Parts: sequence; structure tokens; C-alpha cells
Amino acid sequence: EEVNIHSDVIAQMLSEDMEPEHWQKIAEEIDNVKDDYDGIIVGHGTDTMSYTGAALSFMLQGLDTGVVLVGSQRSSDRPSSDAAMNMHCASKFLTETDFTGIGICMHASTNDTVCNILPAQKARKMHTSRRDAFEPVNERPLGYVDYNTDDVTTNFEQDNNEYEKSTELNKDVGWLRIRPGMRPEELDFVIEQDYDGVIVEGTGLGHMPVNAFDENTQHHAEILEKLEELSDDTLVVMASQCLNGRVDMDVYSAGLKIQEAGVIGAEDMHPELAYVKLMWSLGQSDDLEEAEEFFLQDVNGELVERSVYSD
Repeated sequence: EEVNIHSDVIAQMLSEDMEPEHWQKIAEEIDNVKDDYDGIIVGHGTDTMSYTGAALSFMLQGLDTGVVLVGSQRSSDRPSSDAAMNMHCASKFLTETDFTGIGICMHASTNDTVCNILPAQKARKMHTSRRDAFEPVNERPLGYVDYNTDDVTTNFEQDNNEYEKSTELNKDVGWLRIRPGMRPEELDFVIEQDYDGVIVEGTGLGHMPVNAFDENTQHHAEILEKLEELSDDTLVVMASQCLNGRVDMDVYSAGLKIQEAGVIGAEDMHPELAYVKLMWSLGQSDDLEEAEEFFLQDVNGELVERSVYSD
């Protein structure tokens, strides 16, 4: 009753089985059909939907068509499924606003009342099973759709950037999660992989054990040495496990040492977003310094200069 839908199948698979090549395939298909429709909905499994959303935001900058990724936390064969409502709300948002770019539409609460439209590059799955599992990190929703009244509320400023498709990715990116008890040998393993880029998911403002205080922490000096060795020919990026807030390695001595070792910060990007952007940045240039410049500049709203407060 709301829209005429034309459906194309790109792939049928669980989202946890998707690879970066599938992101590229989706981007190419959007580019092929974007001028044929008033809006595009991408049906997607929720496990890795935020990765795909982030990738599309980098690969399709300045997109002049509204694209909304839609998932469901409960399958369509269950009476409590959120699939139909999320689809309805996404359709309503695309047809009644001038939104262009990449968004994600999911429940705003556990009730069947309102959907959030989230900026795809800043959204993250925050719960394993709740229908309102997706939340924006360090950003506000783009809008809301009331399922019962069909009222649409917008909260975005439309940019008019020139459309640019750049789907190149470099998958040679590793990921190291910091925690108490890690050993220098773990960095040896990462070094041996000869990655082009590595995400370090650190603690707090962007920290890892690099200070030696007593006999139990003497190996931290070796961790710092190996971090410096890793950074010699790898683009190493520090993100935070805290998700909300931003990395700031200028506050404590550990952060200063990590920066001196050659590590750069992910600013307010959560780890998954930083991981996808590092793949994309390395895909734009074989030169690590140029790739670093791509990573540190705001490409499509993924870097927010001032983090918003959200309670």
C-alpha cells in the first residue's frame, strides 16, 4: 500500500559468513540501479550489518539516492518478528524525506512503536537479541518513523557532496584486542603475519600495557618495543573498547609512548568502523603515509569533531 517494490537477490547467506567482497558487490549493484528508484532497501542479517553499512558509506560517498539497510532480530516466521515493521518504516522514511546516503532502520525500543533511522557509519549492534539492538555511537539518529501514525521525524542536514564511487579495499588488516595478561609473543604473531594495517582495540582513552612498574610488569617494556617494530611497516591504529567517547593518547604517559611507537588514533570511531575504514584507506593507496592521510580525514561523517552526549 505504500510503495512498489522491485526485488533483486544479490546473495542468500548468513551475514556472519559475509566477506569484504560482498560489501563491494552490494556497492556495485547500488551504483548500477541507484538512478532507477526513489530509494533502495538492502535486506541484511544483523550480525554484521554495521560493517556493511560502514563499508558502503566509504565506497559510495555523496550518494544521491537514499539507501537503508534493514534487518530483523527475530525471523519472519515468528509471530514476534520485527521484519515487516522495519521494512515498512524504511519505506516510509525513503519516500517521505529527501534523505540521500546510507542508513540503517531498526526498532527504537522493544515495542512495535517507533523505528530509528541510524547513520550507517556510526551504528553498532549492542545487544544479541533485543529488537532495539542497534544504536548510534557518538552520534544521533537521522530520524524516526512512528509505526502506528506513520509520522516521520528527521534529524539530518542533507549534504550536496559530489558522488564518488571508490570500492577498493585492502583485506590485509589484523585486529589485536588488549587486556590484562597479554604477552609480548602475541605481538610477535601479529608481526609475522606481515599485515598492511592493524587495529589495536585498547583500553580507556587508547591504552595498552607499556609501562613497567614491578617484577610482574617488566615484560611491558618488551610489548612497547614490539609495537614499535610492528609500526615500522604497518599502519597501526588505536581504537577504544569503550565505544562511546574518543581516543586521546595525549593525556597519560602510556598514550604518549604508544604514539611515539608510531600508532595513530581512531578518534571517535568504534573499533568495527575503524577496521572497515582502515581496509578502505589502505585500498586507496599502496603508500602507508597516504593511506594514513585518508584514514585521518572525515570521508563521509564517520569522524565527528565533537562527540555528542547521549544518556
